[in-house]
Amino acid sequence: MVFSIFGWTATNRAALFATHAFLFEAMADQDEAISGGYIILARKIVNSEIWEKPVSWRAIWTHILLKVNWKDTARMKMGQGYFSWPTERLLLKGVTEKQWANVLLWLKNKEMIKKHKSKLGCIITVCNYERYQDPSLYNKGTVKENKSKRKVNEKGTLIMKEGKKERSTPGLTPFAKIWQEVLGGEMPFGEAAKYLHPLVERHGQDKVAKHLKNYLIGSDPTYLTLARFSQTFGKWDKVMEKTEKLYGAALQAELNKGGTGKNVY
Repeated sequence: MVFSIFGWTATNRAALFATHAFLFEAMADQDEAISGGYIILARKIVNSEIWEKPVSWRAIWTHILLKVNWKDTARMKMGQGYFSWPTERLLLKGVTEKQWANVLLWLKNKEMIKKHKSKLGCIITVCNYERYQDPSLYNKGTVKENKSKRKVNEKGTLIMKEGKKERSTPGLTPFAKIWQEVLGGEMPFGEAAKYLHPLVERHGQDKVAKHLKNYLIGSDPTYLTLARFSQTFGKWDKVMEKTEKLYGAALQAELNKGGTGKNVY
């Protein structure tokens, strides 16, 4: 069926073109990797005790699973995470401090978590996290692990393969290593190219790398983004001064040597 849009009003034509643009953009985004990572949630959870609890309890449990580390890092082990109520209440809208405390106590009594106090909150370890996040244990033989299509050339430039095209991110490899060392996992290279390259051109790679390391160590992972790092560039040295007061000169000495604070925490 053939029809003409020339008799349409300008508003209708604009709406049609906007819809087409949105659809094309959505189709293009389907090929992009989903940022932020993921967790595995077993369907058998619907038969567990936590599923019989109020919805707020399930929200808290899911929040914990999403926030703990997915692998070992310099600061935390796999399945561990730092939690403090002033931060969690901003992410768990409608949940009270009493509900938060009750759920943590219940999870601990059920041996679903281990909880250790820290100076400003607590460190939670999810029991059996590694087992439930292992894709190979779900329907063995049907899960195919997606392999990364990244490679690094002789100059340390990261190459991202996109079908037949290759997208290079020159100079980001040192920052990726710092990200891996402090946080674990893969640095968001698209975001890094957008926010780190201008900083490197303005301040130099060594200075940006130093500030990035301070930012990653001194920042709450909940609010950690490279956009925020760019906006607050250089201010995290003050945070590290406060960190030194909390954890002693030993931490700062290790950081100055190129360490991550692992031996101090």
